[in-house]
Amino acid sequence: ADIAVLQRQVLAEAAALVRPGGRLVYATCSLLRAENASVAEAFESSELGREFDPWPFDMRSSALPDQPRHHRTLLPHVEGSDGFFVARWRRRCSQRRAEVV
Repeated sequence: ADIAVLQRQVLAEAAALVRPGGRLVYATCSLLRAENASVAEAFESSELGREFDPWPFDMRSSALPDQPRHHRTLLPHVEGSDGFFVARWRRRCSQRRAEVV
């Protein structure tokens, strides 16, 4: 199976276990957009993902300045580490019901 498809499934399964007010972190040791931001964006646009708000990082030290504040990419040549990606969210305490049109 495609790794990004598997990652979306794992993220959704983990998100389903987060209690209201709880936090969710998605992290990879990859620098590929398909495995990182694309997975995070797909989650955010899903029905389950709409129950979560971005949980921004305190410092704006991301190697990629155009990233959302709740995403962080660590680049080897900048951070002196392997490449990593992190996205994080907080589940809303009160669940808002989507309006049916």
